Amino acid sequence: MGTIRWITLLVLLSAFGTIYLAIVFDFQVTYEVKSVPSAVQPDYMEEEVLFDLVTQLDSVETEEVLQADASTKFLVSTSSSSASIELHGEAEKNDIEREMDRSQREELNGWIQNMNEQSVTSSSSEASVDLEWLAEREKLLAANGPRKLFLFAYMHGGSTLLFKLFDQDPRTFAWYETLGPLYGHMYGLPGYRLHTWIIKNTSKEHEHHYFPRKVSDYETTRINQLFKDMFSCNFESLPNEVFTDAFIGFSEAFRDYFHCYLHTKTKPKDVIWNRHCVDSTINPYCGYETPKQDKPKPFVVDAQKNFCPEYLEKARVLLANRTQANITKILEESYFKRKMKAFLDNEICLQNLYESAKHCMLRFPLQERCQKAKIQVTKILRLKLPFMEPLIRATPDMQIIYYTRDPRAIAASRLGVNGPKTPLKFLSAVTKLCEEMQSDVAAMEEFEERYPNVFLRLRYEDLVEQPDKSVKILFDHIALDPTRVAYEWIHDSLHGNSDKGVQRTNATYIVNKWRTMYEKEMFFKNWRISDFEQGKISDFLRGIFECDFNLIPKEVFCDQFLTQSSAMSSYTRCYLKERRPLSVQGRALWENHCTKAVHEHCGWGSKRQWQPDVLPTNIMNAAKKQCPEYLQMARDVLANNERNHSTLHLNQTKLKAFIKKEQCVQELTKTADACMKEHHLAEKCHATRLRTAKILRLKMVNMESFIREFPDMQILVYTRDPRATIASRQAWSDMISTERWIGGVIDLCTEMTSDLDVMDILSKKYPGVFLLSRYEDLVQKPEETVTVLFEHAKTPLREETLSWIQKALHSKVNSGVKRVNGTTHVERWRSVYAESDIEFTAQHPECADLLRRLGYS
Repeated sequence: MGTIRWITLLVLLSAFGTIYLAIVFDFQVTYEVKSVPSAVQPDYMEEEVLFDLVTQLDSVETEEVLQADASTKFLVSTSSSSASIELHGEAEKNDIEREMDRSQREELNGWIQNMNEQSVTSSSSEASVDLEWLAEREKLLAANGPRKLFLFAYMHGGSTLLFKLFDQDPRTFAWYETLGPLYGHMYGLPGYRLHTWIIKNTSKEHEHHYFPRKVSDYETTRINQLFKDMFSCNFESLPNEVFTDAFIGFSEAFRDYFHCYLHTKTKPKDVIWNRHCVDSTINPYCGYETPKQDKPKPFVVDAQKNFCPEYLEKARVLLANRTQANITKILEESYFKRKMKAFLDNEICLQNLYESAKHCMLRFPLQERCQKAKIQVTKILRLKLPFMEPLIRATPDMQIIYYTRDPRAIAASRLGVNGPKTPLKFLSAVTKLCEEMQSDVAAMEEFEERYPNVFLRLRYEDLVEQPDKSVKILFDHIALDPTRVAYEWIHDSLHGNSDKGVQRTNATYIVNKWRTMYEKEMFFKNWRISDFEQGKISDFLRGIFECDFNLIPKEVFCDQFLTQSSAMSSYTRCYLKERRPLSVQGRALWENHCTKAVHEHCGWGSKRQWQPDVLPTNIMNAAKKQCPEYLQMARDVLANNERNHSTLHLNQTKLKAFIKKEQCVQELTKTADACMKEHHLAEKCHATRLRTAKILRLKMVNMESFIREFPDMQILVYTRDPRATIASRQAWSDMISTERWIGGVIDLCTEMTSDLDVMDILSKKYPGVFLLSRYEDLVQKPEETVTVLFEHAKTPLREETLSWIQKALHSKVNSGVKRVNGTTHVERWRSVYAESDIEFTAQHPECADLLRRLGYS
């Protein structure tokens, strides 16, 4: 009885921990021993099997997905992650795709809507109108003074378009991002003061999500004074940094002044306070966590630790009594003489810049124009709403526009053109931004009750898609009529002649452009393989299941993962021994020795291909560069086959590289063929009655065609807690980071949910094919779990299999898949991350349902 009884395919949703299951099935071989010659009997019938020839079995990658998609009784998987294969063709959608598209879109849209609408519980359960504030507000508004308008927005949220809408109005005097110079004045923060530098809480327990630090009383007082001076045109009291900042030139009111100011020096950077003064003086003290740190870390909390506010203030006081004797005396008495001198040099530099600025301010009547303005506008990104109540109370007649944009669009814009290549960063950015926006909305809703008629909510999308209506609403909020120029300007900006600055040739299209970058790859995980890939994978599986090695690419038999199969152990020892002179340098394996010739043409190589977000990009790039066609032509050239390659735009240099790669593979194949014959590989395969393939990279949405082609195939869907999987990947890659872990978990939850949803649909259509099993159950309840697995495979369970799994889970050493205590090891990841982080992932919309569905807490 040498015929196949059952074929088993392991579809593994999470990579790490899967090797246990693969070896369990690899160990279990059903033979009619009497009918099998001794020369063909598996090696473990005669000798001990070496399972630990390669440690970290799931962590090594190869370059071609066609050779990486299967592990059988003889071919163990060559992948370590749940990557996906990108859609290359536009095949007609079947019922699975249509159902998945609809359900996933509804789920995702519902999540985003909830994230935008949900409000965080307010710190004050009962909010009532502040009557004292209201009386003062009515008094100021009745005086018919200038309208004071605060534009609250998010970086890359389209806020400059809104700012420019008011800025172009001749009635307006506009201030652009003055909070940045203020924080430079208070803390000496260098460079562009990104809003995260000001609001970020640097505590490690909060690094993965939005948790702003508390604004101090010192900051609150200075912020209130800044707005009071701006709105009252009290230029003399404003920090010198405001008028020597690059952002001041963004305002139409300051255009002529800034043009004059730039020409006071030969180089533009010599007139910008942070580039000219801070970078050359106090940067090592306020721009870095420590003076010797290699990378800048200019957070407010770090500047506070280094006493920058105190040194800055002391320098100003010294220079106010500007005598060389006083300065010399202070420097001599100062313990940190060098540090004090740096702050003095910074202040002297700033005062010199301000002298140049005053010349231009007198030349152009800025203060007079400010005092005549009917509208005073400032755009701020760097102050969060929960901390704005003191400012609202200090400026009762101020109006606030809460200006927002879809957080996914903002995240896509921040990541830029490289965003689609980094979906983990994208998900992490969206998650934190949603939390940030929720915090702001919660505070705003509380303030709306206490301070009525202050806030107006406006979306960037509405301003772009309904400009006339939006403009009318905006000016109604400040009780003024928009000018005809405002309507004309917004239309010219949204449908202009170029895509420079805030102008767009087609803003309606641009506003949703981000969806074309992320929707298919990131949100729905509906990656389908091309017909070409499907055909190759089908032949590959048939070669494994029917022991037809001619259908299996030769690279498979020159691959390092062959060492993981007990049936292949004698063959691999033979192959590595014959190639020993090269194996020392890693050249016995095809991906290390042969593919270097085509790296520049087809991809980055194996070092990064384990990442789920990189593999589809590599495949798409290889297809665009016609790598499959060049590979086939190289094989035809070496085989003297004449085929029609007229569709290929031939590049002789490129073709030579592919021929070199194929010649290399053929050289390795000669050794492989000899060892296969010597160790009767084909005969061993035909003698088995259970053949197992372990697959990580083929997504469930592509499985139906293979189920139909191999009707006697059983599929085990093997999962692990996605949080443990990502923790294991990080531990292996030495890139342990709470933020990366959170983003990776969310990404994997999305991927696993998609696979399980498709599995549910296929299970109804093809009953009895699927079995869902968990890694945790195999480790904690090995005998019970293994029994169920083999019952599903319709194969008797051997005692040797149970014995092996028990020994592997209770070994003397932690090596390869062996564990001293597998039961405790399975939950070890929980000790690496804070309980609050674990709870955060458990409650996240992308993971909560999946974890409950799989029985994880």
